[in-house]
Amino acid sequence: VKIADAYTSLALPELAISYLKNFSGEYGFQAQSQYAQASLLIAEERWPDVHQFALEIRNSEKTSAPFLAFSYYLEGLSAIRRGRTQDANVAFQKIRNYSMEGSNLGLYVGSNLWDLGYLDEAYAVLSPERQRYANNLTYWQLMLELSKSNQTAIQMLIAAENLFRLSPDHLPNQINYASLL
Repeated sequence: VKIADAYTSLALPELAISYLKNFSGEYGFQAQSQYAQASLLIAEERWPDVHQFALEIRNSEKTSAPFLAFSYYLEGLSAIRRGRTQDANVAFQKIRNYSMEGSNLGLYVGSNLWDLGYLDEAYAVLSPERQRYANNLTYWQLMLELSKSNQTAIQMLIAAENLFRLSPDHLPNQINYASLL
């Protein structure tokens, strides 16, 4: 992955993508290289390639449940960027079939689903991670926003309470928590 990073820093994303493809072919499924390749394809806005890569991830024998979910996120993102909203909806729904619990991908996928407007899917990815991200301010900010969008009072209170616990001197956290008590 460091070699791919070097290619990227030299403004040679094509070489970085090519290297990661060859690396994956030679050494099999490696989470870090798969994530790096996906990130490069997204950054280069190569949406048909992102879709193809999602399929390749799913066809790998050693793909874990979090990466299966990640592949459906990639497929959905690719579909949205190519104007295929219905295909995106189907792909994003399939994320729910695979646990991302315990994976670093959960926060990434959940926050991006939220950014794309897929609130229920984002909540489904993020809510099982409460214990893992108990001390993560970003996680609780996302959960508060999702709870506001879904108008779930108890979830809003839980998120606001955790934000207040993590950053009690931050005025918006004080206001949110107090208003929900």
